[in-house]
Amino acid sequence: MVCCWHLVVCKRCHHLSNMKKRLADLFTKDVTPAVTYRWVCNNCFGTIESGQQRWKCVDCAGYDLCDACHKIGVHSEHDQFPETKHRFELKEQVNSNCCAETLNNAFLAYKNRRCFGLRQGDEYKWLTYGQIHERVLNFAAGLVDVGIISKKQQTKRTFVSICSRNNLQWFIADYALIHKAAIPVPIHFSLSDKDMTFINNNTEACAVICTSDLLDRFIQMRDTKACPALKYIIIMDATTPPKQPNVFTFSSIEERGAKKKKYKQLVPLQPNDLLTLVYTSGRYALDYID
Repeated sequence: MVCCWHLVVCKRCHHLSNMKKRLADLFTKDVTPAVTYRWVCNNCFGTIESGQQRWKCVDCAGYDLCDACHKIGVHSEHDQFPETKHRFELKEQVNSNCCAETLNNAFLAYKNRRCFGLRQGDEYKWLTYGQIHERVLNFAAGLVDVGIISKKQQTKRTFVSICSRNNLQWFIADYALIHKAAIPVPIHFSLSDKDMTFINNNTEACAVICTSDLLDRFIQMRDTKACPALKYIIIMDATTPPKQPNVFTFSSIEERGAKKKKYKQLVPLQPNDLLTLVYTSGRYALDYID
């Protein structure tokens, strides 16, 4: 007999009660069952097990080939990329409570997939997530190397303005700044000098990344001390920089960063940290701020 105060049960009932408790614990605990994913090759109809390499068509949804069929050139009229994981597994790999880490995880998880397309006539030249990620890391390391971003993580984060029309360099610069915990400050290219000066001074931006058509305006703001904190200017679309101090081409920053592997590490943000600062009031509303 097993006694507990006034409760008396036999050994059989006591054993059953323990079993019920163990079953209850099993179903209430956060237990993730093991899941195995399988695919069927669209050519030979063979099974592709989870973890095995398969080839996905970039144009045909749900079209997968096994490695053997891909090697003999099946479906070669469309581009294909290798994949080993299910989209649910990739989602788990990407998820994070930090935006910078989520972006970095996405670049790694989808490295073989199309990311940006550059129009060339009637066709697009596609760049993969992996190719864009490499340029982001190089540019981020280059910013550290020239001194725009500190080599050591500090309490005070760096503001950097980006001003241009839509282009690939704009996105690379934005991702690179977030990667190093700097704060991108987008400035619309159509704003007046007064508005651009206000935004740069309001954020104390130490650098501006712009296109060559805006270069003279920012050089004047810097050299006349209209923006005292502004020291560096990076030109997105120039091949050779003008003979001005601390003026660099975008490609030269990437080239410097490519040689500085130690500066490519991610600087994580906290969930409540500022990610980017966008002035959405418009060109007219800023005229009222004094």
